[in-house]
Amino acid sequence: MRKLLLVLILLTFTACSQNRVISPKEGYAVGEVGDIMQTAWFDFQVDSVVRIGNQYENYQAAAGNQFILLTVTIRNNYSEDLNVYLWDFAIFARDGSAFWLADDLPLANQFSIDGEAVLTKKAAQTFSFLYEIPEDAVLGRVCFVEQYASEDGLSYQQGDVFYVDFELAE
Repeated sequence: MRKLLLVLILLTFTACSQNRVISPKEGYAVGEVGDIMQTAWFDFQVDSVVRIGNQYENYQAAAGNQFILLTVTIRNNYSEDLNVYLWDFAIFARDGSAFWLADDLPLANQFSIDGEAVLTKKAAQTFSFLYEIPEDAVLGRVCFVEQYASEDGLSYQQGDVFYVDFELAE
């Protein structure tokens, strides 16, 4: 009986301490902050979405807006290096009424002047993205969309869509 109780306690602790791994079904996947989202090329985890006020370094948000900082860890599972772009992750209002792309403000020089960074094959890297959103926004959704380039590179086809829901704390 004691062994059974110990096993149940260990299983409960293990289940609570692990992040969910989420793969797309029927073209999309929905998770929460901390979940591991499995795309065709990499896994990503939204580590945090934090409200940082209406000023970031020397930048001032427009009247009625605030800055939020999105931190994402990406693990490249692909067989070659991948490009990550400043605009790969968009933020949506949870009700779908609006969306915002990352601001082109310097964040520790992680992206080149054209908004690109290289993620080495089989490596993981953490990126930070800065967004300017309305002050009253509380519920949001991070979005990543797989894009498949045609052979000539002139057109793209949409793949799976990944959503990570978040709530901004006061």
